[in-house]
Amino acid sequence: MKTQLLEMKQNKPSLPEVVVTKNHLFDGAEEASVLLISSQAGSGKSTAVSEWVSHQSKYVCWYTLDEWDNDIMQFFSYLISGIDVLHPRAEEALGPLLSAFSAIGYDTFLRAFIMHLHAIESPFSIVLDDYHHIKNNQIHKVLRTLLEHFPPKMQLVLISREDPPLPLAKLRVSKKLLEIKDQQLRFSSSEIRVYFQKLLSIDLDDDQVSKLMKHSEGWIAGIQMFALSINEEKHTSKYVDKKISNNTFIMEYLFEEVLDKQSEAVKSFLLKTSFLDFFSAELCDFMLEYEPGTSTEILSHLTRNNCFIISSEVSSRWFRYHPLFREMLKKRLLLQTKGELHHYHYLAGQWFNTHGFTKEAIQQYILSKAYEAAAEVVELLWAEYDSQLRSATWLEMANKLPREIVDKCPVILMGVGWALLDLGEIDKCQPWFERSMALYRGYHGEHGENGDYGSELLIKDQA
Repeated sequence: MKTQLLEMKQNKPSLPEVVVTKNHLFDGAEEASVLLISSQAGSGKSTAVSEWVSHQSKYVCWYTLDEWDNDIMQFFSYLISGIDVLHPRAEEALGPLLSAFSAIGYDTFLRAFIMHLHAIESPFSIVLDDYHHIKNNQIHKVLRTLLEHFPPKMQLVLISREDPPLPLAKLRVSKKLLEIKDQQLRFSSSEIRVYFQKLLSIDLDDDQVSKLMKHSEGWIAGIQMFALSINEEKHTSKYVDKKISNNTFIMEYLFEEVLDKQSEAVKSFLLKTSFLDFFSAELCDFMLEYEPGTSTEILSHLTRNNCFIISSEVSSRWFRYHPLFREMLKKRLLLQTKGELHHYHYLAGQWFNTHGFTKEAIQQYILSKAYEAAAEVVELLWAEYDSQLRSATWLEMANKLPREIVDKCPVILMGVGWALLDLGEIDKCQPWFERSMALYRGYHGEHGENGDYGSELLIKDQA
């Protein structure tokens, strides 16, 4: 089964209508092999890179990472899909090798992948956004190996909240590394003035700019939230001055003001979709049981009003919220009744499962406490993941299920035993095989001793 890829994760995020250009930060980038943009949440990292690459003539393979991308097979699937545009035979050649990952081994596949990168003749960039989510050392090894055998036409751009565990010292010495940190990304006084002029057509005086700088320390997310909190009010310099004087620049306070200005329909939509990592209008209509097209209108409104929503640049089909905005929405969402929230999780799980996004389906089913539905998906994935030597990844999904549910599923019990065996935990795997065998006997006892005997031999052979 081919990994279902989310378009949103593969496309450069669209830019907001108002952008304060920071392209000067990328002076000298053409000579650098690696760009590292490392800063706190809400500092405008992705926006700065997205705006910069918009002016580049080279092809950009953009890949937004999350916790699921610690799966090495998924990681490679997205990268292969991204470079296939430049090297049309890449997916044709590397796809079968990836399917045979378990047979050829990690090192053999990595060599083949890097060779295809070296074969690309046109300049290109690979952007790995939110790299701080990666904890899998195999993926870190991919990048370390890339740094050792760097493709001549490639540029690697890493966007992260923290410096990655990579050997960057040699690149620094050779001036092949361009680093952009938190302090460089913060708005200056002049940039604050430009931002308010572009967004609200307000000319701030020196005192107002000074107060905004003092409260925000140039933190872009805070300044944007402040501007959004007055976006629908009367745009006068006097009003802004009053807001600045009364505001302590606490993000939660600004958030409440922004949320309270929305209509009840929009407010409800924001809260009820905040638990989704990525979403589309079709998903939201199904999950919220709206008339078709309703979510499209709301998403258009949010995009027009710069309401901390990020869309795919290519088709604007998939969306996500700015991480800080989403976290505050989720805090407010917790005030909703548990039953209602579980219902939305379940419907989201149904939509993801129907459309082939199995990992997302499992996650939503578990959050809705629909453990039987989640177990069915986990059970169906076992054969595929086992054949691809991804039993450790499958085991992570199975471990999210309550034990009382697992104890009713012979295939999952068998899969857990096999996964533990693959991980070398021989002493731990036997009880799982025995429990699976017991269930098999209970379900198929009516077929007589031959069925039991054959199955018992199979279990012993596997163990």
